[in-house]
Amino acid sequence: MATTPNDKPAAIEAAKAATEAAEAAKTDERIAMLEKKLQEANAGLDAMGDLQRQFQELQEKIKDMQSISAGSDIAAAVAEDLKAEAEVMAHVINDKRVKIRIASGEGEAEKKPVPVLVNGHMVFIPRDKDSVVPKCAYEALINATYTTWETDASGRPGEPREVPRYNVTFLGDAADGE
Repeated sequence: MATTPNDKPAAIEAAKAATEAAEAAKTDERIAMLEKKLQEANAGLDAMGDLQRQFQELQEKIKDMQSISAGSDIAAAVAEDLKAEAEVMAHVINDKRVKIRIASGEGEAEKKPVPVLVNGHMVFIPRDKDSVVPKCAYEALINATYTTWETDASGRPGEPREVPRYNVTFLGDAADGE
């Protein structure tokens, strides 16, 4: 079928419209990806703000307890406990951040996020994703082991040995602001 000069502008317009639609779809994808990253960043900031709020509450409790009768042994003991708790929380909050990745395992349970509890601070670390965590959480992961027994040719268990519980990859120190 032969094209007429009147058909060419329509074909050009159709090609332009298709190109614009493809570019709009790419732009929408990029916007969705950036919105997701923003939500993840905001979630991290919310968690950090919550920790800082808890730390401030502990400091206020210490001040309140210190203002109670100085001669009270109970008040002094509680104030010491709160002070120790605040120091532990400060260690976790101010701990150096590192970037890690935890690989999934074979079972369904080994595909779920890994909970790590350090000094009363809980972190859930997703698997198969780069994650920025306090260094103390990374150290807890690499020190987590379980006992396994190799079997000999007859199937009897041999000597026990400790093996790592999680397949953790250290990706480096986290950049400031991560």
